Amino acid sequence: MKVVMSTGMGKTHTGLMVLAEFLALRGWRTPPEPGTEPSSRYVEFTGELSPTTPAARRGEQGVVRARKLAGRAAAPCALCRAEYPQDLLELAHIKPRTVCTDQEKLDLWNTMLACSQCHSLFDKGLLWVDLAGVVRWEGGFPPGHPLTMWGERVAGGRCLEFRDAARGFFRARLSYSRVTC
Repeated sequence: MKVVMSTGMGKTHTGLMVLAEFLALRGWRTPPEPGTEPSSRYVEFTGELSPTTPAARRGEQGVVRARKLAGRAAAPCALCRAEYPQDLLELAHIKPRTVCTDQEKLDLWNTMLACSQCHSLFDKGLLWVDLAGVVRWEGGFPPGHPLTMWGERVAGGRCLEFRDAARGFFRARLSYSRVTC
């Protein structure tokens, strides 16, 4: 399944195109056009290419995600409400996981299934949910920008995981992740 967003001006953008544009604005560079590559296509590197490092894992995420999916092969993103196959949905914490207690990390009402685009924008505070459960956009990108169009399309809808019992988690998110671009 491919999610496609129409600009209304005869153009369409996939979620990956929108994400690439977002990363480019943040300083990430796209590969050079064919024929403009540097004379050597290999970088100089003297370190170990695949070092073994201890990595922190989020042990609970598989179990919480499985409970949220409840055996479904596909589910809607809680923010944009588009239906995605389960392997394209991520488990997003409403209250930032880094400030959650262990009990909050296991609380189903502190999590939602989100597509990678919405999850990334939510974690950066560009998409947020107000205390009435409405998805809001605060991107700061120019009109007509693919991310502006994505955010404006998503904004105004109700977050599928908003409920009174989760209001405290949404309130906590507001105090941690509001950013300006």
